[in-house]
Amino acid sequence: MRDQVDKIIKRIHDLPTLPLVYKRVSDLLKNPYTSASDVAAVISEDQVITTKLLRLVNSAHYGFPEKVETINRAVSLVGMQAVKDLVLATTVMDLFHDHQLENWTTAEFWRHSLGVAVTSSALAKVLGYGAEAEEYFVAGLIHDIGKVVWMEHFHVELFEVLTMAHEKRMPMIEAEQKVLSFTHARAGRMLAKRWGLPDRLIETIAWHHEPRLADKFPRYAATVHIADAIANGMRLGSGGNGRVPEIQDEAVELTGLRPDHVADVIDVIDVEYRDALTMLAFWDEDEKSSVSEDLSTPA
Repeated sequence: MRDQVDKIIKRIHDLPTLPLVYKRVSDLLKNPYTSASDVAAVISEDQVITTKLLRLVNSAHYGFPEKVETINRAVSLVGMQAVKDLVLATTVMDLFHDHQLENWTTAEFWRHSLGVAVTSSALAKVLGYGAEAEEYFVAGLIHDIGKVVWMEHFHVELFEVLTMAHEKRMPMIEAEQKVLSFTHARAGRMLAKRWGLPDRLIETIAWHHEPRLADKFPRYAATVHIADAIANGMRLGSGGNGRVPEIQDEAVELTGLRPDHVADVIDVIDVEYRDALTMLAFWDEDEKSSVSEDLSTPA
């Protein structure tokens, strides 16, 4: 068991680091004299990130009345801190390979992650902390980043985990503990620390299954925990679970969630999730027909 854990930890350190653009923007924001144009200038040097960021800012998620044409305008409208988070959101999916496993695909994983991102943002808005909606979007997008470790390096074990989760109708995290003695939440926390991500993201990744254990940012973990359950229930992609995770009472208490909030969120998701799939365009050419088919059928 110890050898397996050591192997997992080594593989985490072998994973890619975040793009230089993210680090440069993060460093800029440590300086109180940094301007929106400074941040925009760094982002604009990377055409791929620029294109994806503008697609996201022009999506239904924001609903700006006029099209945002430049990064400088995007930074001014959204804010520098939010743009830094969105740079992370638009780059993290490109760091890893596509995997077509027998019982799961990378595309299904990212669709689920995007579903949780949209749901987390929608929850933030209806629960009264919409000013932080972008932060919740990113937290939802990368909450399961630890599963990428299994996709990249542990195909055989991942197949066993997924098979157990579906045959025994259990959450994936329970099957991971039995098969790997290591969970995606733990792996994701280590990866997020290696990347130097903010504490709110590290805690969300680590504790989205147990939000009561979050130290500084329990509301983030609780909101993403609820969003994960809703996205699973709506079958927005696949997180690998054998059944829809239950929403913990502690998460409801931490967020103040009511049944009418869920109904309001579902109405928002129906529009924003499909739009986000189209606007982010994170799939390759081979995936477009599959995504188009998904968009033509009810979620």
